[in-house]
Parts: sequence; C-alpha cells; structure tokens
Amino acid sequence: MKRRISTIFSDMKFNLNFLKRNILIVSVALLFLGQYLYQAISGKIYQMIYGNGSMIENRFYEDQIMYPVQSPQQTYIEHLQVITPTILIVVMMGLLMRVAGTRKIIKMTLKAAGLLMGFNLLLTFYIDARQFLILVLPMTCAYVIASKFCKTDDVIDKANMMLIVLMSEIVLVTEVLSLMKRLEANYFLMGVGIIFIGSMWRWGKGVGEAIRKDGERIESGCKRVMEAVEGNKLLKVFLASVLISMVWRMVLIVYWPPNNSDSMHYHLSRVAYWLQHGSMGYFYSHNMRQVCFPFNAEIMLMWTMISSKLDYLCGYMQFMCYVLSAGVLYQCLRRYLKVGIESSVAVVLVWSSLPAVVLESTTTQNDLVVGYLIMLSLVYFLLGVRENKQYFLWSGVGLGLALGTKTLTIFYGVALGVCVVGMLARREVLLKEVGRWGGMVFLSFFLLGSYSYIQNYVNTGNVFGPQELVDYHQVSHPSLKTWISIFSENMFNLTVNQTGLQFYLSILADYYNDFTARAGKSLFQIFHIPVNVQGSFEEGKFFFNNWNHKFRIHESFAFFGIVGGILIFLWIYVLSLELRKKIVISKIPKKQHASLFVLLALFYFTICSYFKSWDPWFSRLMMTMIFISMPLMAMVFEIKFPWSEYVRSFLIIYMIIFLIPTTFMNNLKPLTPYKDDIFGLRYLGYLTQQPSSLSEGWMDYRQGVGWSLMSANQDRLGLRHLLRPQDEECIRTFDRIVPREERVGIIFTFYQWDFPLFGPDLTRTIVPLNINIIKNEKFNYIVASDRALELNPPLKDSLMKNYVVEQYLGWMFSGGNVRLYRPKIHKPATSG
Repeated sequence: MKRRISTIFSDMKFNLNFLKRNILIVSVALLFLGQYLYQAISGKIYQMIYGNGSMIENRFYEDQIMYPVQSPQQTYIEHLQVITPTILIVVMMGLLMRVAGTRKIIKMTLKAAGLLMGFNLLLTFYIDARQFLILVLPMTCAYVIASKFCKTDDVIDKANMMLIVLMSEIVLVTEVLSLMKRLEANYFLMGVGIIFIGSMWRWGKGVGEAIRKDGERIESGCKRVMEAVEGNKLLKVFLASVLISMVWRMVLIVYWPPNNSDSMHYHLSRVAYWLQHGSMGYFYSHNMRQVCFPFNAEIMLMWTMISSKLDYLCGYMQFMCYVLSAGVLYQCLRRYLKVGIESSVAVVLVWSSLPAVVLESTTTQNDLVVGYLIMLSLVYFLLGVRENKQYFLWSGVGLGLALGTKTLTIFYGVALGVCVVGMLARREVLLKEVGRWGGMVFLSFFLLGSYSYIQNYVNTGNVFGPQELVDYHQVSHPSLKTWISIFSENMFNLTVNQTGLQFYLSILADYYNDFTARAGKSLFQIFHIPVNVQGSFEEGKFFFNNWNHKFRIHESFAFFGIVGGILIFLWIYVLSLELRKKIVISKIPKKQHASLFVLLALFYFTICSYFKSWDPWFSRLMMTMIFISMPLMAMVFEIKFPWSEYVRSFLIIYMIIFLIPTTFMNNLKPLTPYKDDIFGLRYLGYLTQQPSSLSEGWMDYRQGVGWSLMSANQDRLGLRHLLRPQDEECIRTFDRIVPREERVGIIFTFYQWDFPLFGPDLTRTIVPLNINIIKNEKFNYIVASDRALELNPPLKDSLMKNYVVEQYLGWMFSGGNVRLYRPKIHKPATSG
C-alpha cells in the first residue's frame, strides 16, 4: 500500500514538473480551449433564450445604417466574451511569472511559438515540394552568405545581414525574371536554386558549426537579457507581456487573412497582377499605385505567396522586420550610445509595444519594412565610422533596398546627406569613408531599388510615375504656410493620441477628446496656425476632435500613445542642450551625442510635411521618424531626475495596459466580439469610436457584433471582409456565377478591392478596362461599379453598347452598386 501511494505521488510530481516546464504551452492551449468552450456554451445559452432565430446584424446600406437591438441577456453574454479571454491572458501571465521563473520565459515562448506555428501550418495548408524549396532555399542561401561575410560574433548583426541578403537575392531574381517575362513559380525556383547551389559550392563548408555557435550565442544573449531584468519585477512583467503578444500575432498572421484596404487594392493586388502578366511591367490599372510605386516589399510578399498557399505567410515580412528592428535599436543603444543593458531592454520593449507598431506588424503594409531598413542603414553607418568598415557595405545595401521600397525614403536620404556633410565639417568622418559608403549606396540602389523609377521614366517621362499620381499625393502649391499647417496638424495628432484608452473607460475618452480638441483649437488660434490649407487631398480633412486619430485600434489610424508626446518633449530638450553645447547623457562620449537622431528625424519629417499633403493615414508615415527618435527614450531610463522612478514605472505600466487592446482587440483582427468597454459604462460600437456626423470626422461608421477568432462559421473570405459584409456578399455572388478559370474585365474606382476577384487560388485573369481595351477585346464577364461608370462616361457608353446586365452583385464600398455584365446576344436576321 505504501509503495502504491509513493508511486502515485511520484507520478503526480512528474506531471507537475512537466506542467512547470511547459506552462506557457499549456496556458496557450487552455486559452484556445476556454475560448472555444465558452463560445459553444454561450451559443447554447443564446439558443435557449432566443430559440433558433439569428440576431439582427448591422449592414451598410446606401442611405442608412441599421443597428442591432440589444437585450440585457445579449449584453451580458458579450461582456463575458470580452472578460473571459482577458482573464485567461492575465492568469497565463501570472502562472508564467510565478511557476516558470523569468529565466525560462524566452525559451518557453520560443517553444510555444514553434509548436503553435507548426500546428497552424499543418492544419491550415500544405506545402508541396516545389513550394517548400522556394521557401527554404533562399533562407538557407542567406544564412550561408551571412555566415561567411559576418565578421563579428554578434548574432544580431548576423540576423540583420541574413535578412538583407535574403531580400537582395529575391529582388534580383524577380527583376531578372520580370525582364524575361517569366515571373512564375518554376522559373523562380530555378533562379533561387542557381544562387543556392553557387553559395553552397563556394561557402557551404562549416554550416553545421555555424549553426551550433549561433545557438550558443542566442542562448548566452538571452541569459544576459534575463539577468539584466532579474532585479526589476515590473520590467520582467513587461518582457513577458511583449513576448506573449508576439506569440499571439504569429498565430494571427497565419489564421487571419490580410484585410485592410491597402492590402486589398494595392499591395496584394499588384502581386496578383504580376503573376498574371509574368512580369512587373506597365499595365493599365484603375489604381496606378499598383504600377508606379516602388515594390521591394511587394516582391517579398510575392515570394511568400508562391512559396505557400496564397496569403497565409504574407504578414511575416513585416513581422520579421518588427522583430529585427528591436535588434537594431538594441545595437544602437548598447554599441553606439553605450547605454546600460537594463535601460536598453526597456527602450526596446517600449518600441515593441507602441500601438501603431504592434498593429502593423501583422499586415502586408511596408512602413515597418522601410523603417527597419532606414534605421539599419543609419546605425551601421555610424558603427562603420567608429568600429568596422564592413558595416558600410550593409548600410549601403539597406539604404538601396529602402529606396526601392518607399518613395519617401528619398526625404530621409536628403536628411542623412545634410547630417553627413555636418559630420564632415566637424571631422567626425573621413571623406574617403563617406565616398566608400556613398558608392555602395549608389550600386545597391541601381541593382536593388531603381527598377520602378527607371520603368516610370521610360513609360511616363517622370521617375515617380504619371503627373496626375504625383499631384494626387503632393501639396499642390508647397509654401511656408502649407508646411506650418501640415506639420502642426500632424504634431497635434502625435501628441494627443491615446490608442485603446476607450477600451477601458469610455467616459474618460469622451472628456479627453473634448478637452484636447478645445486646447488644440486655442493653441492654433493663439499662434495663428492655418488649418486644412493644402487643398490637394480629397479623402479627408483634419479635425481636432477626430476620434479615429485619438483612439481607434486600427492598423491604418493608430499612433504611438503617450510616447509621441514624450518624444516631442525630448526633441526640444536635446536641441536646447545642443545649442548650449552640453552633452545629453553623461555616459555618452562627445562624438556620439543623441542630437544626430533628433536632427535626422526632424529633417526627414520636415521635408515630408513640406511636399506630402496631409491625409488621414499620416500616422504610418511617422513610423520611420519615431523609430529614428527612439534612442532618445534612453534618457527616461538612464538620467536621474525628480520622481524618475515613478515616471519609469508609470510608463511601463501604461505600455503594458495599452498593449492588451492593441494586441487582442484590433478592429480588423479581434480576438473576440465586443461592443462595450469592459466596465460597461456606455455603448461604443464595434469599432470603438465615438458616433458623430460625417462632417466631424473621416469615415465615421459603426458595425454590429464582431466575430471571434475561433468562430467556426467564418471562412477566410468572411474574415477578410469582417468590416465589409456587403462586399463579402458581392464576392460570394460573383464566385457562384463566374468560373474559377475565367477572364474577367473590371471597371472599378481607386479604392475598390480587386484582389478577392482573383479567386481563392488566383486562377482568374482580371483585366482593368479603359476605353481602348473594351473596344478591342471581348469578355464573357465584366464587373463594373456604378460610381466608376459615372466618372467615365465614354467607357460607360461603350459598355452599354455591347454588354447587358447579367446580375446585380450588391453594394461595394467606394463603388456603390456593382453589377455583372455579359455580352449582348445578336440574333441572326430571318427572312419573311
């Protein structure tokens, strides 16, 4: 009997030890299971209360918006749906910190991430041998080349060089295949295979030893970080929160398809057209951004699309840059500015939890990509001046890739040029070093970034594309007055933003919105700052009480929370010290003062505000400026001042609190449906924005009940159109009627989503129509929106002459009513 009891206790001890070692994996599994079970139970409760009838849903109509009728029981269920996953997340973090210990957090998080990603990959899609090789060969080749040419033992350096090599080889292969008009999977595999064989033949020796050493370096680096935060309990919780958020977003990228507007009518659409045409050459499009804008980020999206099943991995390009941007910032703080390790970790965590950064890390947009490349080029240039000349190579390649990713990088190049001239004048850098770096920038830009600019010049005579596209995005008449207006408007939004505040306390958000609006109006009037004077962007205007820019948890509107205001204060502080010839941080050597980062950030944004007209999405354009300025945040954690400990603790608590809604309550990818703040003080609407008239804010609308991530009745098409249910109905009707292999003409407006028309496997051929195409070619099906036809009467006349309405598809955002047309049938003439 005693032996049996001792066996039972020993088995129980083994099970407890297993749970301790794998508490994060078990907790995440419980999170999924709890969410699933709760939905099943709440569904049964709902059926018992309301029977089998379905709840009224919000729908967009042309003239009105219908809202669901809420009952107390429904409201109670929705509150539970908000609170349940939140409690599970808090419990998971508590168990992690209490049982596992801080030293095991990173290792266990990586285990959980690997298992969850593998599970999602197995369940969501399969990869055949060709796709597997297209995915793996470039990454293996990049690792081999980085192992050969990385002369330091720093694993962050190697990771950065690996991504730079990966992007370079994929861009080069794509450009060559595009010139040959052979841009397809088989030829792409051939191109990357040739590079892989060459790299392995020349530098393949010692790969196994390099992997072993890198594993040891990663482990030792993680130990150093954990030892640095060991004595700071609040910082340990912050680290755990960021890691859990990252694991969740890794799952989110695979499960949830890209569903923001930029992805559907620009980023992914242009990739689908490239694969359709077999090249990146010019083609007619109703959205010229698909043709004219630089496209290095979209080339990387294309690589993920042809190496997996459509868009399952598309978000990982931004996510990789998000992770590596933290490494670049850490390098800047530790190696260039000589900041302490604890302060460096704190600044990196602050950057990694900024609302705009968190939300965009799961998208197909390119702001994190270009921000990472620009910051990498800056940090490696500075390290090349001081430490190792090989960094000039990687800095030049990074800047060349950035110029081929986003046109606004040119503004940064001008700002950096001014700073380099200043460094030359102060003899902080030698002329031959600048010449070597400049030569590498030019060569990298020519090979890796100039393709779109040359193509634009050949086809339109302008390196930036057609003049109407340039006029659409720039200030119509740049002047000091327009610059003051645009710069001040954006600084106001940067200062007052509190993304996610209304998730906790909506009444406070209302008061805050009113107070900041009145304060902003008063300040603008006192200093005679004009508002909305550029007059060149038709989609939106600046409003002091705009709810979107202050609170909305959306990938296209979020800013940077309280950090934006702190950075503005630090800019002023650093510049005042520079004018007084004082050093910002006493530990930093004289030639490494932080004013360089302030000057670069402000130069970049000053030029950007002078030429780029104000628009509702300027927050994403600020990401590079914020990233360049982030080293200044070390002052908050490094310098002692009155109440410094309380300020640091408040900042960390603030970032943790606001990380929860930005991670789990993204408007486009919500963890669970919610309609109220968690205290239930008042109805906010699914988009968590203040109801107001269209004249008081941009695109102010509300939807009804959201969908949970674990909802079984939502396929990828439903998840993609989460906030556009009527667009979903249009696409489903279109899919039922039009064959998967059909060639379809479309007549759309600028912002209409054309990517879903390609079909789930991109098997349809989609042809945007103009007057010449519709006259010279025949189509079995044409999809046209009433709005697009109203804007082009000759095209409408030609369509009505030869085609007839086959099916009314429904109402689609920005296009109005959408109809499916078929050719007219001409009956042969009969005698008598």
